[in-house]
Amino acid sequence: MNEREKIIRLWFDMWIKKADLGIDNIFTDDVVYTESWSPKYENRKTVKHWFDEWNTRGSVLVWEIKQFFHQGNQTIVEWYFKSKMNNGNVEEFDGISLIVWTQDNKIKSLKEFGCNLHNYNPYRDPAGILNSAFPNDPLFVESVLHRLSSEALCLPQEDAVELERLITMVLNECQTKHEYHKAVEQNLMTSLLLLITRSYTEKKTHIRPMTVGLQQIIPAIEYIGMHYMNPISGEDLASICSLSEAQLRRKFKEYLNMSPVEYLTMVRIQKAYELLNSTNYPMTEVALRVGYQDVSSFNRNFQKIMGVSPYQYKKNNSDYRGRVLDKKISAKKGWKHPSDP
Repeated sequence: MNEREKIIRLWFDMWIKKADLGIDNIFTDDVVYTESWSPKYENRKTVKHWFDEWNTRGSVLVWEIKQFFHQGNQTIVEWYFKSKMNNGNVEEFDGISLIVWTQDNKIKSLKEFGCNLHNYNPYRDPAGILNSAFPNDPLFVESVLHRLSSEALCLPQEDAVELERLITMVLNECQTKHEYHKAVEQNLMTSLLLLITRSYTEKKTHIRPMTVGLQQIIPAIEYIGMHYMNPISGEDLASICSLSEAQLRRKFKEYLNMSPVEYLTMVRIQKAYELLNSTNYPMTEVALRVGYQDVSSFNRNFQKIMGVSPYQYKKNNSDYRGRVLDKKISAKKGWKHPSDP
């Protein structure tokens, strides 16, 4: 067996056995190790600390190697990974590791790239949902799709209440995953699409097309949603939207009643909320995964939005769960909770 392959297998076995079988022997002192979800460990001492600390919170059930690719001083290994945390959460990934070696076969760089096995097709809507719901009425499906795709719409406030209720129910089903949750999700999505269509038909004269100004900041909103875990500057967002920073701030304030930085903070805290509900990560790791290098900044922003510190929330999350989802973005009132004055 290739010497480098033996080293990789040894590293994977350490996780299965929850035992340091020679970390000092396989990594350089200044190794840089990057996990799939962005945490980076910049020396061997930190890698060892992460290994020991993580194994107090969970267990790797399977880390199966599928194949190796070697080229010069680099190796790519394809694998399947499954773990179970102490709180019962199970994670499964297909993934690869990109490894860079020294001349004496020590790992000086390792980057993981993971693909969660709980996949979904984000483009299977609305056509797929409607065709599943109405398999014998293609003309009806076609008419609904035509109305939905005719223009981007901003619905009146009275319709938004029911839409929000349905969306919240869909989110709750996705999070709780009770029995038959997929069927419930699909039925709720069908109701959501039909409600939008009915609103379009009955109140078309009161529906406003999405303004050009709002369309201009959509690229920044989408970019934040995809890259919130990385450093993001106002200059980056303005460039994406082909606006000056001052123009970007004005348009965010006009349409969302908050600055780009405030919106980024909101997204990061919502992602932290999800991690606190679904994982047993220490607070430093939660902060890193949502884009905060400084835990004190994370604590301060979490407290500002949630009304409690992340530590308080983690301890009694049943008392606060739903607070982020209950918040709303309003062109008049901005980011606020229904109980706020």
